[in-house]
Amino acid sequence: MLIAAFALLVLTVSASTPAPPGSQEIKLQLRTQIQPFHGTGSWVEAHFEEAIVPAKTAMVITDMWDKHWCKGATHRVGLIAQRMEPLLVVARNAGILIIHAPSETMDFYRDAPGRLLAESAPRTAPPAAARPA
Repeated sequence: MLIAAFALLVLTVSASTPAPPGSQEIKLQLRTQIQPFHGTGSWVEAHFEEAIVPAKTAMVITDMWDKHWCKGATHRVGLIAQRMEPLLVVARNAGILIIHAPSETMDFYRDAPGRLLAESAPRTAPPAAARPA
């Protein structure tokens, strides 16, 4: 199962024939910054495309809350959530599992359907750590 990071993903569905939900590949337009000459301080933007299978993909949303003791933090999380929502709608409709990993509120969600669904997802080992060249 791949774990896709929210902030860098733009989902575009490439469909030519109908397929079962979750089995159709999705092409991700990925963006990052790289430092071509390590230690020089110069960074450049790099773009590339990656295809994923939604049924083998999860998006993990960590440490989101509905209300925080700091009003500024509550406001910022609200703005982030608004930006995330369109991507999450596309991901859910494509069959990608959305996993929310809130902090310090797990007892509240113990029997929530979404939590039970996430807990039943197949286990997989994370990819090996990338080694510098």
